[in-house]
Amino acid sequence: MTHQTPHAATGCRRVALIPMLIGLLALVIIVSVAVGAVMLPLSRVVRALLQPIAPGVETTDVVIVWEIRFGRVLLAALIGAGLAVSGAALQGLFRNPLADPFVIGASSGAALGATLAIVTGVGPVSLAAFAGSLLAVAAAYSIAEMGGVVPATALLLAGAALNTFLSAIVSLVMLFNEQSTYAVLNWLLGGLSGRSWPQLRTSVPYVGVGLGVL
Repeated sequence: MTHQTPHAATGCRRVALIPMLIGLLALVIIVSVAVGAVMLPLSRVVRALLQPIAPGVETTDVVIVWEIRFGRVLLAALIGAGLAVSGAALQGLFRNPLADPFVIGASSGAALGATLAIVTGVGPVSLAAFAGSLLAVAAAYSIAEMGGVVPATALLLAGAALNTFLSAIVSLVMLFNEQSTYAVLNWLLGGLSGRSWPQLRTSVPYVGVGLGVL
């Protein structure tokens, strides 16, 4: 007779949760597709999703589900997956469950990159945000490395200071470019309004590569 260690038992329980969570995600996706300006019963949503093999589905339901809502809901799920994995990676790196992109300056660097792209109209905003994030993290790492080594505490302190500094620059840029303030705030706050399959197709390669690397 074998006995499982506490760690092994905990690991088994966590693995057993995965199918349950996948099922819960599928249910949430279906419910999300049903909710909107036009409320759809779950049965009609399921039939519309199965439209190729479910004859007799109303054309309006197919348009609402496939052309308007389903792509947007999948995009939201993809964004959630990217945020979850990147957050878990940061928490594992810093051995701190409270770690997030703000603590190493990544978020403020992305915000500054996007703000400059919006204000100047030069280059894709998403690419500018990604480049700004990388540069901010590199700067935080360089500052922390001045002591010869890069302990997690030094990187956190450097990142926090850099985050405050870059956030101040974003505010300053917005102050001197009031005509772009709405566009910048709209990007900083984020949202899925009007987003669907084109944005999903654009996002999948970036998030997929990031998840694969992590």
